[in-house]
Amino acid sequence: MSASVSSYTWANPGSNPLSVTSQAGAPNAAQAQYINQLMVALIATADGDTTLTITHNWNLSAAQQAMLMASFNAQSAAGQLSQWYMNNAALSANTIQITKSTAGGSGAAPVQAILQLLKPSTIGQ
Repeated sequence: MSASVSSYTWANPGSNPLSVTSQAGAPNAAQAQYINQLMVALIATADGDTTLTITHNWNLSAAQQAMLMASFNAQSAAGQLSQWYMNNAALSANTIQITKSTAGGSGAAPVQAILQLLKPSTIGQ
């Protein structure tokens, strides 16, 4: 079974004053090229909801994928016990897949965790 994303949120680069976009779907490729950090709220409503594919649309190179990028930090929502980790066999140029255990009580609604995805960057990116 699969968990689901409840929202994607990012700061709009170059906006003055700073503005934020929050929506149900991932940023498209035109938006994603300017985003270096993406916040994702996820929901796993059952213990068996073990995987989630997150779309970031960053068009990562094969070398970046080999270095397990994009990286992510997960913060569990209050009272949630699930632990999420990256499935490095399921990386692609525009998505990552994360996985959690099936331990009793690891599935709960509403939002279970907030993920912060970080785009790899260099001076040229």
